[in-house]
Amino acid sequence: MIIQGSHEAALFLGGSQRIATATKRLTPVLMLFFASACSDKHPPLAGPPPGEPAPTVEAEVPATPAGGCGRPPSAEGTDLSWVRSAAKLYRLDSDGKFFVGGFDGRPWKELAHHSVETLSGASLWQSDDRRWIAYNAEASGFDQELWLFDTRAQSERRVAITPKVFTSSPEFSPDGLTLAYFASYDDRWTSKQGMGLYVVDTQSGRKIFAGYPADSKIDPLNGFGSPEWSADGSAVLVGIVGHPNDVLTREFHRFDMTARVFRRIDGKYDQEVRGSYVFIDGGKQVALHTPRRRSTDAWYGNLTSASGAWRAYVDDKQRLLVRHAKEPELLVVAGRYDACAGVTVGITGWLDDDKYLVYRNESRQFIFDPVTQRRALLLEDLPGTYTW
Repeated sequence: MIIQGSHEAALFLGGSQRIATATKRLTPVLMLFFASACSDKHPPLAGPPPGEPAPTVEAEVPATPAGGCGRPPSAEGTDLSWVRSAAKLYRLDSDGKFFVGGFDGRPWKELAHHSVETLSGASLWQSDDRRWIAYNAEASGFDQELWLFDTRAQSERRVAITPKVFTSSPEFSPDGLTLAYFASYDDRWTSKQGMGLYVVDTQSGRKIFAGYPADSKIDPLNGFGSPEWSADGSAVLVGIVGHPNDVLTREFHRFDMTARVFRRIDGKYDQEVRGSYVFIDGGKQVALHTPRRRSTDAWYGNLTSASGAWRAYVDDKQRLLVRHAKEPELLVVAGRYDACAGVTVGITGWLDDDKYLVYRNESRQFIFDPVTQRRALLLEDLPGTYTW
C-alpha cells in the first residue's frame, strides 16, 4: 500500500497533528486502468519529441527561476483528436461534483453532487472489472463515509458511515463482489463501536462486521489495521500495528471468507517494499491479490506498462524517459528540482495497456504517445481525484 508509513505515524501523533497524518493518507490519488495492447512494431526512438519542448540534458533550469519557487510548464496544445481510447475518465472534485468524461476532449458529464465537507480528502479506488468505484471520504466531525458507484447503472450509494474513527483504504476482492475495509479507533473520543474488519457486498450494498481477532495482543482501541485480499479471494489478510505497553507490535491475521473466522498467522514487514506486509501461513507465503490497475500517486519514478513492453522512469537528473524493449531510450520531458526551485515531473500511469503514457509536468497532466511522440494537455490538475 502507498500509505503504510502514514498508518503507523498516526498511532503516535496527538491532537490536530494526528488528524493531519490520517487525512494525508487520503490525499488525492490518480488511478490507472488498462484496456488494450498496442502493436509490437515501433519506430526507432530517436530525435527530440514534437509538441512540448524538451530541454536537452545540458539545458538545466536556473537555480533561482525569475517567477519564484518553481517554473511553469512549457505551453502545449490541447488537441486530443489523435487520441484513440475507449476508456472513461471519472473525476471527483473537491467541490463535491462527480464527473465522467473521455480522453478525446468529450464534454464532462456530472453524475452526482455532494457537500464539500463530505468529500474532503477523498480518494478513488476501482474494481478489476472496472464496474465499481469506491471512495472513502472524511465527513464533518471527522466521521468516515464509504461510497460505492456502479459504472454500469451510473448510480451510487453510501454503504457505510463510521463515526470518530480512522479507516483503511477499501480493497476490492479479485472478482469485485466484495469490498473490505478496516475501522480503527481514535482515542480522543470515548464513544465505542465495532473496531475491526468490515466486508461490503457490492451488489446489494449490505455491510457485515467481520469482527476483530480475539487472540490479538493489541487492544482494538489502540491498533490500526490494513487489509489485503488473497490472490484466490478466499481470505482477507490483515496486518495490525499498535503499541501495547509502549512497545511497537505487528500482528498478522487471516479472515476466512467461508468460515467467517480469524486465525493468527506469521508474517513480516519490510519498510523498503511497497505493499510491505508479507503473510506466511503454514510456513508458506500467501499469494496476495495485486489489482490489475493499481493506484498511482502521480509521482512514480519508475512504472512498467501492464504488458511489460514499455518502461517509463525518471532518472537522477529529473528527466522522464521511456524505453521499449532494448531500443534506445526516448526523452519525454526534462525537469529539475533543487530545494524549492525547478520543474517537477512525474509519472501518472499507462493508459490502454501501453499505448499512451500520462505524466505530470508541474501542476498539469499530459498524455503522450511513445510511438508517434505526440502529446497534448490532458487536464489541469485541479483539486480532485481521477480514475480511468
